[in-house]
Amino acid sequence: MFKQLRIAVLLYILLVIALTSWSTRARNTDWNNPLWVVVYPINGEGNERTAEYIRELSVDRFEPIETAVREQARRFEVQLERPVDIKLAPPVVALPPAPPESGNPLAVALWSLRLRLWAWRNDTFDAPADIRLFAIYYDP
Repeated sequence: MFKQLRIAVLLYILLVIALTSWSTRARNTDWNNPLWVVVYPINGEGNERTAEYIRELSVDRFEPIETAVREQARRFEVQLERPVDIKLAPPVVALPPAPPESGNPLAVALWSLRLRLWAWRNDTFDAPADIRLFAIYYDP
């Protein structure tokens, strides 16, 4: 009985992961609507000069990204005038977890899970995003 329950739970988890992956892939690659790209600025050092730079950031600063994606979209015959729509989120206060120093696959997998949890906890944008970019800024 316990073995059947364990198999049922594992199959359910596999089904949820497969459906989530499929729906994400289908939603993000049909190119019927622009992808929402949200940039989350992070003050990497916590100093005031970097904080001031982040406060002065605007969506216009990321226009070269939109232009590059638009050019590539035309190259691949995507019919959208604006394939990505970049938004700027409020600054994130916490730094993401550092990647593992070793190439151990288990350590990388655990870091990936910690990074996903960190991203979920530090989501400062009000709407859902198709792509989330966490940009860590440092004072040069």
